Formats: sequence, structure tokens, C-alpha cells
Amino acid sequence: MLRRLIFVLLTVMPIMCAAQLPRPVPKDRGALSTGDWFPHVFSKLAPLEEWDVILSADDIRRDRYPSDTSFQQEKNDTSVIPRFCFNFFRIRPEEYMRFMLAVQNYQGPVVWQLYGNCVGAFSQKLTSYPPLLGGTPEEFAKRMQEAIQNPPKPNPEFVKKAVADIPRFCQYLESQLAVTEKESTDFDKSWLTREGLQASRGVFDDFVERADRMPTLARTSDRALVGTQSDKMHLSFGVSVEEMSVLLTELGAKYDRDDPNDPVATDYPLLSRLSDVTMSAVYRPSETNSFLAEIGRAKAIAKQPSSVRALDKLYRIAKWAERYEDSIYFVGQ
Repeated sequence: MLRRLIFVLLTVMPIMCAAQLPRPVPKDRGALSTGDWFPHVFSKLAPLEEWDVILSADDIRRDRYPSDTSFQQEKNDTSVIPRFCFNFFRIRPEEYMRFMLAVQNYQGPVVWQLYGNCVGAFSQKLTSYPPLLGGTPEEFAKRMQEAIQNPPKPNPEFVKKAVADIPRFCQYLESQLAVTEKESTDFDKSWLTREGLQASRGVFDDFVERADRMPTLARTSDRALVGTQSDKMHLSFGVSVEEMSVLLTELGAKYDRDDPNDPVATDYPLLSRLSDVTMSAVYRPSETNSFLAEIGRAKAIAKQPSSVRALDKLYRIAKWAERYEDSIYFVGQ
């Protein structure tokens, strides 16, 4: 049940970018500014691979975002202020669930709510996504264009009240999650190396890492779609479109091939099934050994961080499937 709930949340919630590079988190409790409370407390739960505090529209600066797209998205979303955007590094599903429930159960002068990779302040609980999120791609694009032309303005009085509530909210989380005496943790970039990723969790340890393509393990692909929960297993991590694009490019992918049914990377037909996010990809138990062999060969070639990360996760997924003699099912978007 826990894996299923987290799987659904990771599938439907948008992936949002926070700051470009991991920064040291504030550790001196006596010197914390209001915004410092977020990284100081959240990093006690798990290291923060990315994080950014937005207390006003002036905090949204280009140098703090990895791309023009992520910067523009944040710049045009001034309806949710203050907010804290972050990525936990491989937090355990049960710990993430406890965190989610603690946020949900907070009662204070404003409502703090998780959306995407952010926790933001609202005047009341959301029953749907914030204004710029949700809906069809066309509806999202239209709202983005309208926001660019006429950016939403936060209510100054509400923002003032919400900012003042940040220390209280964060100390509540510390207490609820029993981490008040725990040290804040900095993210170490060495954890993103091949060796660091491998050592981050055991092969059969689940962890939360949302992505475009989340795997389901089941005896048949039919059960992956319509079977009962006892028929299938949902892992809390997957692979992203960007990761697979970088990986397949490193493996010699050619997208302008004559026959669209041919694999984009000739020597990697199984990995090539993940080249098109609109198409479902299924790996039968009889293919697991071959899939693991492809992943092993690819590891000897891949150098880009996104490729290394994708292969680390695909190896773990394939080992889970091997352990339970299950099929792996990635649903098309």
C-alpha cells in the first residue's frame, strides 16, 4: 500500500527544478535567518541534492536555476510565495511518507502544502494543482503564456504572515519527525559518481526519486495495468526522459533511421525500448538476463552523469525483476 501511494504521487506530480548546484545547508541554529529554517530542518531527513528558498519574487534569479526553462517557470509562478523547492537524495519511501503526513497535519496561521518538488504556503488546502500546474499540455502552455504577459501577484499581507510562520512550521516538523537533535546534512557531489550511487542504497532498497517513467513489476504486463495490488510491485524510483536521451546518445543512438521499428541504438535493443516516452516498454522475465547484460556493457561506455544515474537505477530495477521473476512495465505517457 505504501509503495502504491508513493508511486501514484510520483507519477502524477510534476517534476520541478530547484537550485542549480548543491549548496551547504545552514547549520548554526542560533544564526538562522527565516528562510534558513527550511534547509536546516529538511536536510535532517535526508541530504538535499537541490534546494532553493523563495520568500519574494526578488529571490527568483537566473543564476540559481539550471536552465532558462526552469528559471522562466519559477519567475512566472509568483502565486505561491513563500515556497521551498528541494530534492531529497534517495530518501526511503517510509520516511518520505512520514514527512508528507507531517506536512499535511500541520495546523497554523497558513496552510503548508506539498506540490511537485516544493512546499508552499496557501490560504487553504489545495484540492487541485496550483494555478500554473495540471491540465492538458495545451492548457498548461496557455496559462504559462498568460502568466508571462500578466504575472500573478502574491498578497503582501499573506506573504508576510506566511514568512513569519516558517520557523514555527519547521520546528513542528522537527518535533513530529523526531529529528530535533539530529545534525543537518550537506550533500556530497561524490555521491553522484558510479561508486557513490552504487553505495547509496542496497540493491534491493527502495528509495524516492521521481521520474517520467516509473516501473511496475508484475508477472504479466496485463496485471501491471489492471491486476490487484497483490499482483504487482511499484518501486519509488524511475528513469527520466533526459537521462535516457543522454544515455542512448552516448550509446550511438540514431533517431533518423529508415525503419522506425529498428532500435535507436543498434547494439542496445532492450535499452532502446525506453527511447520514446509516449510508448510503453515491457521486459519479460525471459529477457532479464539479456537486459542486465546490456546494462553492464553500457556501464563500460557511459560517462555522462545522467547516463551513469540512469544505468544505476535500471540495474536495480532489473535485479528486482530477476529476484521475483517478474516482468518490468514502463507505461507510456
